Amino acid sequence: MTAGAEDRVPPVDVETDSVDGVVVVKVDGEVDMAGHDLIAGAFGAAIARKSSGVVLDLRGVTFFGSMGVDTIIGAIKASERSGVALALATEQRVVLRALRMTDLEAKVAVFPTLFEAMASVAARR
Repeated sequence: MTAGAEDRVPPVDVETDSVDGVVVVKVDGEVDMAGHDLIAGAFGAAIARKSSGVVLDLRGVTFFGSMGVDTIIGAIKASERSGVALALATEQRVVLRALRMTDLEAKVAVFPTLFEAMASVAARR
């Protein structure tokens, strides 16, 4: 018996939480086209809420290709336009490698832990 489309686990899960005015967008799984759209939507909603900062928690990301890079570029541009502080939390090699190869690690603060990323965003309020 094969699993139907409705039985398949989605390749990405995006959850949003708010702690002391900082929105955490937690991403688990593969950041591909579907992941890009989900993350962009969650990030846009965080900006619209006038939050003081946003942390993209990418510690659970298992795949991060060109759409992942595009997602980060969009988040950086949106945070700059809105004045909302942005930081990333990840130790995933697949994410860090892409950030290094595209020089994005020079454009956005990247921390190994969620705590450090949140502290960085809170300090920039």
